[in-house]
Amino acid sequence: MPALPGHVVCDPRRDQWFTPPDVAARLAELAAPLEGLHVLEPSCGSGSLVRAALDAGAAYVEALEIDPEWAWETHSRLSPIETYAGRWTTWGGVDFLMIRPTADLVIMNPPYAKGVDIAHVRHALECAPVVVALLRLAALPRLLGLGRLRALRVCRTRPRFSGARGSPRHEFCAVSLAREGQPGPVDVGGWP
Repeated sequence: MPALPGHVVCDPRRDQWFTPPDVAARLAELAAPLEGLHVLEPSCGSGSLVRAALDAGAAYVEALEIDPEWAWETHSRLSPIETYAGRWTTWGGVDFLMIRPTADLVIMNPPYAKGVDIAHVRHALECAPVVVALLRLAALPRLLGLGRLRALRVCRTRPRFSGARGSPRHEFCAVSLAREGQPGPVDVGGWP
């Protein structure tokens, strides 16, 4: 299902809030440098984060999506782009929390309902040493003890999700977390 320019289609009944391309690019910048890395996107939705990671130089992106229709949509959107050839794969009908893939870095906009976003971040830190995620600002206290905060960006405006109910009524932030003991500076700031 294609999106209107500047918006991303979402399905709140399935807790799908697909990442707008501008936010995906900012998350990839927060994850930088991605050159040469194997990146995992565990809830790829419309593929915006996959594309942003590839554009930022990721060597390979593995994209998972629980909804097979959206996995196919991501595949359809990325397949015609020659510069991406051989650098990505999508897996549809896969529940990220039920498998344990490995990667150098996880970039994600996880589902938010019932605290599953924190379960996704926790699991992602088991799969990769660094996780970059778009989360509800209210989820920040629940990140304590999961990993070491490397960077935080508070979104000054809500991402422009679209759909039957519009954007969720939450404030958002982007975080970069590392497993305990991983080196890296803490960088705090805001996004427009």
